[in-house]
Parts: sequence; structure tokens; C-alpha cells
Amino acid sequence: MDKEIIKKGLCYNGEVLVLEETPSTNTYSLENKLNPGDIVVAKKQTQGKGRTGKQWISNTNSIAVTISVNPDITPTQLTAIPLIFGVAVCNTIKEVSGLDAKIKWPNDIVYNKKKLCGILCEAKQNSVVCGAGINVNDTDFPEEIKNIATSLKAETNTTFDRNEIIYKVANKFNELLTKGYTIPSEFSALCVNIGRDVVATINGKEIKGICKGTDQSGALIITTKTGDITINSGEVSVRGFYGYY
Repeated sequence: MDKEIIKKGLCYNGEVLVLEETPSTNTYSLENKLNPGDIVVAKKQTQGKGRTGKQWISNTNSIAVTISVNPDITPTQLTAIPLIFGVAVCNTIKEVSGLDAKIKWPNDIVYNKKKLCGILCEAKQNSVVCGAGINVNDTDFPEEIKNIATSLKAETNTTFDRNEIIYKVANKFNELLTKGYTIPSEFSALCVNIGRDVVATINGKEIKGICKGTDQSGALIITTKTGDITINSGEVSVRGFYGYY
């Protein structure tokens, strides 16, 4: 990755830090309290993580990037951030590769029922950051994830410029945020949960139903036999994705 190429491609005034190696771009960004719009990229990320502490494997073919967000937001707006970022990532993937990537609520970007990208937003004191691990030019995946993971190159047989993807994601994310911390209108068409049979796991309890959509904050609405429930966080499986049937 090249700092100057990424910075030149930005449509707004943000700083770009390209690290040779770091445990986590999110952690680095939180600890250094960067300005809104600043970008941290790692050529190698050794302790990347997803939601609920799951490991996110990053290598020299993928992207590990974190963008800082204005910390002066409400809890409701914070819930919406990963979904807004997801729209920015999907729109970028469509633009550079032609692939119709989708969002699996709340933090997965998928294509062909496999995972292309993981998103993790975190807040600490006066810092809010949104990170993404994007599988770009990966072709070999570890045995434990090879059936549920994919990459842009695996789907198109094309090698992509990671610098271009980074600044385009940042530009689209920034553009969406300037419109307000609300769910973009195109989110519903991108979300694979909506209209599907889902199983939500909350505090060890399974809740089955049909996903009705999201509320204004981005919380998931599930219609069950006993009525609608709203979920702000938790694990949600979708029928037909990652082996759930």
C-alpha cells in the first residue's frame, strides 16, 4: 500500500498512515485518537479481530483499514455506523469489480453466500473508529474458512489495486456521513437478512423468525410467532449462508 496514492485519491482532507505491521488498525486508531476521516492501513495485521472477539486473518493480499469517525455522536448513531460503512464498501466493490456484494447484518459483506469483508466499529473514551478487513487478491484460504470465505480475485480472476479500493471506500463513507448518521436508503436492497429466515442468538438463547428489516438506528427487526422483536446486537444466522439451513 502507498500512502501518497491513497491520500491523492481522497476527496476530503484526511491524514493517511500506512503501518508496516500492527496488532490491530482499530486498536492503533483508538489509542492514538486520530481526527475524523483519518485512515490507518496496515501492510500486516497480526491480531485482527471481528465481533465477539473472533480472529480476522489478514495478509499481504487483503486490506486491513480503519477510518476514524466523529466521536460526538449518540448511541443510536453509533449503531448505524457499521451499516453506513457497509454500504460504502458494497458500493466500492460494485464500482471496481462489478460484483453485487451484499450486507449480512450487522458486519459482514458477502458475495455468492461467502464472506468478502468483515466490519468492526469500536468506541473508546473520545474515539470512534470503523475498521474493515477486505479479501481482495486472496486465493488460498485456511482450511477452517475456505468454504465460507471468498475474495474479489477469487470471484473475478482479476488482480485489484488495494490503494484504489481504500480511498474509494473512504470517499464513499465520508460522503454518506456528510448526509447524516442515518441508514442510507439503499441499505434495504443490499441487506441479505431482510425477508429471510433467521436465527438470532442473544445471551445464549436462540430466537427464530423472519427478518422484517431494520429500524432507523439500524437495529434488526425479527417477526416471530409471538410478535416482532428488535435486536441491537448479537449473532444472527441467515438460512443458506455459512452452512445454516
